[in-house]
Amino acid sequence: MRKPARRFLEYDICCAFDRSGQGKRVLAQHNRQVKLQPHRDRPSQRSLWIAQQVRRFQASPSTPLDKEGLRKVLQSFLLVGFNSTEYDLPMIQLALKGYTTEELKDASDDIIVRGLRARDFSEKHGIDRHYWNHIDLIQVAPLKASLKTYAGRLHCQKMQDLPIDPDAEITAEEAGILVEYCGNDLQNTIILREELDGQIKLRMELSERYEVDLRSRSDAQTAERIIALEVKKITGIHPQRPQGLEGKKYKYQIPGLREV
Repeated sequence: MRKPARRFLEYDICCAFDRSGQGKRVLAQHNRQVKLQPHRDRPSQRSLWIAQQVRRFQASPSTPLDKEGLRKVLQSFLLVGFNSTEYDLPMIQLALKGYTTEELKDASDDIIVRGLRARDFSEKHGIDRHYWNHIDLIQVAPLKASLKTYAGRLHCQKMQDLPIDPDAEITAEEAGILVEYCGNDLQNTIILREELDGQIKLRMELSERYEVDLRSRSDAQTAERIIALEVKKITGIHPQRPQGLEGKKYKYQIPGLREV
């Protein structure tokens, strides 16, 4: 198992139409190399970290995607995203595979609009599981919610819905609005990652101890995986899910109360 990188990189992507390029669609890929400093204007005592370096990858009718540059960034950092396993990373894989901007927008609709699951999406588009060094915060964060909900709970300075209809044809000026929108999501991802620093460090330590990647798992998923590994260590057999229980009924006997 690869060792955790010391440098974090938060990222986000956005797909939309580009009216300025003869109706073709544009994929904007925004990456932040995190160089941290405290934010002086935050009223609470908890530190807010601001990324000082931003690198943006964009594919449009007039600008080809810098695939080599993007690959270098993806291979050089510990990637941190939110729901990135299900959306961002598969979309990046398709962009690197050579999908056109039209194909990327349609693939994005497969996930967001048509609700295609990860396995079905991978089979349809012919991609395998990625092997980038990566953490998805959506399972690590407590109480399942959207990134914007977490931003509200953490008192982030700005919460914003997508400012343009996802199927609208956008102008070059509106594309800049989407860049700012993604930048705000990046900032909130950084804040959430900092808030979850303790949970992430614990998962990194457990991942090293058990030689399995637990960094993107929830508390329950982490416990389940570790218990299974410990059972296998004792019995030599990995626990399996029971088969053939569908349709059967079981009566639960409520145990009596015991004094402690």
